[in-house]
Amino acid sequence: MSATISRLPLALSAVAIIIAAVALAQTFTLSAPTSQVTPKTQTFKINIADGEVISEVDGKDVVTGEYHRFEPPVLVVHKGDTVVFQVTNMDHHRHSLVMQGCSVDTGPLNEHESKTVQCVATSSGVYQFYCGIPFNPANEACAPDHATITGYLVVLE
Repeated sequence: MSATISRLPLALSAVAIIIAAVALAQTFTLSAPTSQVTPKTQTFKINIADGEVISEVDGKDVVTGEYHRFEPPVLVVHKGDTVVFQVTNMDHHRHSLVMQGCSVDTGPLNEHESKTVQCVATSSGVYQFYCGIPFNPANEACAPDHATITGYLVVLE
């Protein structure tokens, strides 16, 4: 009989701990966050620009290469936002900005030409934008590094 009596407090303690753990878990359970962000219009000034690769040759800095890029390369918005792209081509080659996930296409932009396009970010995710003008040295279209002229639109929930 004494063995049964000594187990009773242990069993009651275990039950109390389990009940407390369940109550604590319910108190601190995180529900899926709901989007509290009010959609707004976000405007981005994007330059299509070039950069130079400079190397030291015989003790002197020499331009040994050129690269092209979108500035800034990453844009962050929230789902539901209207995204305005103010795109300016700062390069002497013809370029464009195309993003299929948002149906954006500036069309060809000559040197120092600008165009504004916009879309609504309807789905969260990461969307790549890129130059839609294939490289053609005969008519100054884009540049040899065409495939690397990319940027990203990050749409948060």
